[in-house]
Amino acid sequence: MKKLELGQTITILANLGVIAGIVFLGLELRQNNELMESEARFNRLNLQLGSVNLIVEHPDLAELIVRSQNDGDLTPAETYRLESFWFRLFSNMHWSYLEAYDDIPLETWRRIFRRAFVQAYWENRKTDFSPEFAQFVDENVVNR
Repeated sequence: MKKLELGQTITILANLGVIAGIVFLGLELRQNNELMESEARFNRLNLQLGSVNLIVEHPDLAELIVRSQNDGDLTPAETYRLESFWFRLFSNMHWSYLEAYDDIPLETWRRIFRRAFVQAYWENRKTDFSPEFAQFVDENVVNR
């Protein structure tokens, strides 16, 4: 066996250091990806709960929703408020469709669309959203 020269030893150690650095970087990237996925799930949860929180924080909004379901009369201001709520909800749905297509709570969306007021509002306002989203909702939510 030949003796390793100092230069060769340093080169081998440097290469081992590079390999160790790459392995460490891979572990860090995996941890970072897991954290980002967790954050994305948390953000989707917050988005889904945002509309529910509005109803909890503003009980009169729940009353408007129930009254609209029962064909109760709404003042123009109440109608505007309820429409604004549904627009917010549809905007959240649109974002979910664009960003989290694989994780869309279709059954929840279908329950929401069982309300006649929501269906009527959707028909009037679906052009405010992307055509792909409108088609997705019509095919997978409204007509199911």
